[in-house]
Amino acid sequence: MLKWWAQSFLVGLSRIFAGYRNTSGIVHKTEMFEVQSIPELCQKNIQNSWEPQVCMNFLCEFLSFVQKVVTQDNPSVVYLFTFDPSQRTISVSIQEDAEHSIIPSWYIEANQTETVSV
Repeated sequence: MLKWWAQSFLVGLSRIFAGYRNTSGIVHKTEMFEVQSIPELCQKNIQNSWEPQVCMNFLCEFLSFVQKVVTQDNPSVVYLFTFDPSQRTISVSIQEDAEHSIIPSWYIEANQTETVSV
């Protein structure tokens, strides 16, 4: 439910409608949740549950890290962030190869703008 809460909270949704499916992929139960009540529901029902403020603090720290690390404005460059749960660290590597490319080259070429001196 952490993922449901985080996605919904960050975009400002007040409620989510969840469907529970069986192993065949058939939805067998639906339920409506108030986004603001999800952390409390989890704390009541899940041992060692997550805290919303801890999640938000992590997000703030991570985005600050991203802001410091991402220095190139280049569509061919991919910053690959990796989390190591055993070390509780995040590392970053800069990838400039086709394997990690997100934006296709045809799109980059079609949208390049030329600067014209006047």
